[in-house]
Amino acid sequence: MARPRYFFLIDVFIFALTLAMVSSFSCPKTCESEIKLCLYLKQVAGTPDQSNQATIISPPTSLFGTMIVTDWTIIDGPAANAKVIGYAQGIHVLSDQARVAWYISLNLVFQADR
Repeated sequence: MARPRYFFLIDVFIFALTLAMVSSFSCPKTCESEIKLCLYLKQVAGTPDQSNQATIISPPTSLFGTMIVTDWTIIDGPAANAKVIGYAQGIHVLSDQARVAWYISLNLVFQADR
């Protein structure tokens, strides 16, 4: 059963009133600032002593369900001598049976000097 037209008009009125109240709010000092950064994740796969990720679960029959833990390096440029500013630590899981699709969850841990 559809709602009567006047309910729609009441919804629009309440939305407009809420928007007017929010837009009239003023902050006594600057409330926000914008920071633009261009950062890079450095993923190194290979031998266990050089890699910054490890496969935890590797199903025997298919790639689906593969789980990898990561400790990728966050650097400030694409060059080999870029400065390390932190780490991306977390997991990623191959979560789609039909195609390659990864679920990724990371914590960004920045070093104290930056």
